[in-house]
Amino acid sequence: MFFFFWGPLFFIFPLFFVFMLFRWIFHRSGKPVRHLDPFVPFGNVLEDSDSLAASIFRLANRMGGRLTLSDIVIETGMDPKQAEKFIEKMIDGIRVRMEVDEKGIVYYEFPEILARHRER
Repeated sequence: MFFFFWGPLFFIFPLFFVFMLFRWIFHRSGKPVRHLDPFVPFGNVLEDSDSLAASIFRLANRMGGRLTLSDIVIETGMDPKQAEKFIEKMIDGIRVRMEVDEKGIVYYEFPEILARHRER
């Protein structure tokens, strides 16, 4: 009677512990870990900067190749200062450039996308 109750417990618990240990090790080594900010409803937007840059390029495609800082803030939900720092890091003069019109409005232009929209 003693072995019938405690025997499976002594066999199953170590197997379960080893399984959970391997799962934890291989789960963490396979993917980057994203830490979510508890004060932002949908997580921290800046954690994955590649997908953020891709979303800005998609926005530029929808807007015809010219964006303002307000467009980026509305699309991403970022703080204006964070959005400005991020877009300024993207400016390289080839894929993204900054232009100021005669009214003083700053536009971020995407020449490749502008050319594609002009061809249409």
